Amino acid sequence: MKTATGTASRLSSLASLDHHPSVESLLNEVVEEHAAIISATVYLNDGIHLEVGGHHSHSGELVTDRPIYKEIKVPIEKNDRVLGTLELAFGHPSDVMQYSLIELAVFALITLLLILITYLFFNKKFTQHFDTISIIPEKVRNAFNALSEGLVIVNEKERIVLANDSFIAKTGQKNREEVIGKKIGHMQWKQREGGMDGDILPWHFSLYNCERKTGVPVRLEYSNKTKTFSVNTAPIFDSLGTIRGVLATFDDLTDLEKQHRKLSSTLRKLRSSEKALRDKTVELEYLATRDPLTGCLNRRAFFDKLDMLFEQSRSKGHDLVFMMVDIDNFKWINDLYGHANGDKIIKLVAEILNNNSRPEDVVGRYGGDEFTLALPNADIKQATTIADRLRLDIQNKCRTLFTNRQQVTLCFGLAALQQQMEDSILLVNNADDALYAAKQQGKNQVIVWKPGLKKNIERDNDKAEEIIPAPENAIDSATAGLLQAEVDNLQTIVKRLESELEYTRDEIGKLGKSDELTGLPVKLLFDDRVSRDIIRAERNKHAVAVVSLDIDNFSRINKAFGQGIGDQILKIVAERLIDSLRRSDTVAVLDKEEDDEIPAITRLNNDEFALVLSDIKDIKSVTWVIRRILGRLKKTMEVDNQELFVSFSVGAAFYPHDGDTTFDLLQMAYSARHAAKSNPGSNNIKFFSRDLNRNAFHDIWLEMQFYKAIIQQQFEVVYQPKIDAKTGLITSMEALTRWTHPKVGPIPPDDFIPVAEHTGLINKLGNWVFKKACLDLRRWHKMGFCDLRIAVNLSPVQLREESTLSERFLRICNKRKIPPNKVELEITESTLIENFEQTQAAMHTMSKAGIQFTLDDFGKGFSSLSYLHNLPIRNIKIDREFIDSTLPDSQNLIIVKAIISMAKSLGLKVAAIGVETETQKHMLSQLECDEIQGSFYSDPVTMEQATDLLQTYNG
Repeated sequence: MKTATGTASRLSSLASLDHHPSVESLLNEVVEEHAAIISATVYLNDGIHLEVGGHHSHSGELVTDRPIYKEIKVPIEKNDRVLGTLELAFGHPSDVMQYSLIELAVFALITLLLILITYLFFNKKFTQHFDTISIIPEKVRNAFNALSEGLVIVNEKERIVLANDSFIAKTGQKNREEVIGKKIGHMQWKQREGGMDGDILPWHFSLYNCERKTGVPVRLEYSNKTKTFSVNTAPIFDSLGTIRGVLATFDDLTDLEKQHRKLSSTLRKLRSSEKALRDKTVELEYLATRDPLTGCLNRRAFFDKLDMLFEQSRSKGHDLVFMMVDIDNFKWINDLYGHANGDKIIKLVAEILNNNSRPEDVVGRYGGDEFTLALPNADIKQATTIADRLRLDIQNKCRTLFTNRQQVTLCFGLAALQQQMEDSILLVNNADDALYAAKQQGKNQVIVWKPGLKKNIERDNDKAEEIIPAPENAIDSATAGLLQAEVDNLQTIVKRLESELEYTRDEIGKLGKSDELTGLPVKLLFDDRVSRDIIRAERNKHAVAVVSLDIDNFSRINKAFGQGIGDQILKIVAERLIDSLRRSDTVAVLDKEEDDEIPAITRLNNDEFALVLSDIKDIKSVTWVIRRILGRLKKTMEVDNQELFVSFSVGAAFYPHDGDTTFDLLQMAYSARHAAKSNPGSNNIKFFSRDLNRNAFHDIWLEMQFYKAIIQQQFEVVYQPKIDAKTGLITSMEALTRWTHPKVGPIPPDDFIPVAEHTGLINKLGNWVFKKACLDLRRWHKMGFCDLRIAVNLSPVQLREESTLSERFLRICNKRKIPPNKVELEITESTLIENFEQTQAAMHTMSKAGIQFTLDDFGKGFSSLSYLHNLPIRNIKIDREFIDSTLPDSQNLIIVKAIISMAKSLGLKVAAIGVETETQKHMLSQLECDEIQGSFYSDPVTMEQATDLLQTYNG
């Protein structure tokens, strides 16, 4: 019976039974191969029959001399349709026994082998190359091919058994024969942009998890093209509930994705333009509302603010005091000392008024030497106290402006809001009357407006109008001194004209936003930037550094080479400062000989610059920023075919350590710079804080020693094993760097790694560590530990050189004969944050070559999930902070559980570091953590000791 059914199956696999030679050939093979079969006949549905053996005539009569023992008839079926009938005639068993037992055994063995080979061959050919769609009824086939979406059916072995025309066309295949029977995974599918071969794809979920997937984006790469599909999948079950395959549809999203990317790019540009426009608007609004000389609100902006405060205070019944301030004898000071010094007084007064007023107070420049202040929520008594404090403070601080200890005093007029007032102009008029009364009573006065004050002033003025006749000798003395008076008058006019010229130049310069010589921002914008940085730093708990920098012996350069050469040097310094600083740093000229724009603490020459470094998280980093700036500045300057070597002195002050205002920070930075200039040598750096000076000296000493350590090979590579939690075998050795100084002994990595990064020497150190680790790994492989991997830590500075880093590491692997898949590179989340785009490019290049990446200190940052999605990360290390207190801290235990569970669902391996106890190890094993690393197994050890560990654990 088996022979008959097998023959029928072979007949059904023929392309057609109408091709008689093929049918007769197959029947001949069956009769010749089976001695018991006398003949074989095929009866077709149309009445035609084909026979081999000849025991029947066409009329059905017996025509052979061998007796027929048994006849078997079986139907020939194809696609549930009967094509005909197969009839086999068998002789009596005794007829077969005429052969010897050995011959029969050999014959039976050969027959079985032939049947097995034939079955396997035809079954494989049928499975791989049988096009299911070709046997589907034409109407159904047309419906499949009419679908705009690509459609495929894969079997439980992931082989494609059905594919419509749309799938063939969308996936770039030439014809159906290239697809049918092949595994769908052989096509270059990736789950996401930048994904890897071996990604878990939607049909895997349907085939192995019995899940339906809808709208999953999948990418296909072929012929240097990339297409994006939205894939829907559903499992196919048989009648017993066993999964037999997957139905998948593919909707082409390539054009839609291109449009989406184009729109996203346009949106990013629009947002960038919007931000730039918003920033520019803020800057213009600031300039439009500020007095260019003092930085206070100008008259229009101040009174807009006053009107708003007036309405708010009046409607809510709050107190409001308006104050007018005038500098005593200011015209006399201007005439005697010149407009430039007069402006210095005005700016210093404005600085003191701003620094000593409350945050809610509003300060404005009324015009000339007059200022205005609005004090909301302050009664007249509090305002009087504030005015007295301001008066005394200005009187004391302005003494330093003059060599003859000339005093600068102010008069204050105060007026409080009265509930019956309906307009702020009444409040202003009252304060103006009070100020006028203060000026009438002398200088350095504070007068509060009271009802009837104006009438008293007018009465006093009437009394003062009485004429007192001059004595006769006064006329004689006037006649005698007429010539001298005329000379004095002419000298005064000349001085006034010189002051007016200087003043005019100053005003013209203030109209611009940048320094005319260097193109750097003007001091007004610089002060505003520092103020905003201080506010942001206070909110974010960061620091701000104000740096004062000037050129040593610049006056000698000007005298020796001329002012033209000096100006060119200033331009070069400005250009190098801009090149040396990050984009978020601001540079401004503090002093300029022809365009003196700020009230200098002491008048310097035009070679001083000020820098602000914002959003500082680690104050130590400022040392490296300043050294980087000096390294750029002190390079040879070529001016008019002359090579000049210029040195600098630098001082720095920090918010909040040294001060909390722009004025204080600039003053302290100047003091620090002055101290740096007084030290022997050149290019000195001084901080206002002594503690910071000590730290800076330590960092500079460490940098000098680091250069020597590189040359003298004072570094050593040690290894700490990672253990498989299930098998207890060592799977990887992490390479770590140690530095033993010949005099001070071991220096911690936390001290010397930042030095290496800031100086750029981390690239040399990193290359040396990687070469040494690969060399040791090659030795271990030769010892028989062929599955062992090596892990090396990467610095963000190394990843910035993504164009050469990948090529260099892969060349080292090739030279040491190390398979790239035996190399792990460990990076931290902070490394990713530093420069995500460059990091991503370098990681994808090396990952394609086989190098694995491990995300270190996982859980410590704030955006780890996005990195796992966008980067080729295959392993994560749980931050040791969660491990140190895993037991009995239940909260950390929950976090560890969640991390491991999430990693498992993403197909990532999890390693726990810092494991020190048996309890921690047992708990992590129960949570299915893959690898364990820590002092419980071994501290970092030398290569020889690591070899002993391998022989102990893996021997």
